[in-house]
Amino acid sequence: MRHAFPHNTNDPNGYIVADRGGRLHGLRNRVSHMEPLLGVNITARHNDALRILAAISPEVRDCCAGMSTVIEIRRKCPIRL
Repeated sequence: MRHAFPHNTNDPNGYIVADRGGRLHGLRNRVSHMEPLLGVNITARHNDALRILAAISPEVRDCCAGMSTVIEIRRKCPIRL
């Protein structure tokens, strides 16, 4: 785990990264099976993805966060759950 996630300093056993990855995997499955996503906390899943990227490379995380439109689109969404 430390080789795949070299900047994962606060999670030496990888439990936090595994938990975040599991949540993202669950979201990926829901998307691929075209299930409703209205109940998904998209901001939290976006943060999960960025935190996993930061554990790999903070520079890549910053680049992806700068290009991401997830939060802006979420702000425009008329439905608040």
